[in-house]
Amino acid sequence: MYTLIPIYEEERNLALEKGYDYLLKKMNEKGISDVLNLHRMNAGI
Repeated sequence: MYTLIPIYEEERNLALEKGYDYLLKKMNEKGISDVLNLHRMNAGI
């Protein structure tokens, strides 16, 4: 199954630099899920 998750520019840069698995790990550590939250924190900072 695929999920579309909007990401911040810093998160995109982090994923390009260290890989998408790394970004997903960071998002998971910060409690960011695939449920849309307009006020969620930025995992790339």
